[in-house]
Amino acid sequence: MSDHLFRSFLEAAKRAGVMHLKVNDLADEGATMTRAEWITRYAARMVQGRSWMTEAQAVASAEGRADASEQAGDTNPDDWEAPEVVAEEDLASKA
Repeated sequence: MSDHLFRSFLEAAKRAGVMHLKVNDLADEGATMTRAEWITRYAARMVQGRSWMTEAQAVASAEGRADASEQAGDTNPDDWEAPEVVAEEDLASKA
């Protein structure tokens, strides 16, 4: 995904109020990818891949995945599967 597309999606999501970020977006101070970035990258890929989901639904789905990872004790987004890979798997499962 192009950097321009990613930034455009992020700005649109912020304007639309669909970015419901938690206080600990930086779950681990050593993380190079934040929770918010993981969520945004997943949602952007879903939208780019012509998902059946709306942007808001894609963000909510990503937040649910992030919550589940954190509840399982995995709080560093760098250790999670790449958001684009997860999105591709989700897109393929509905094809």
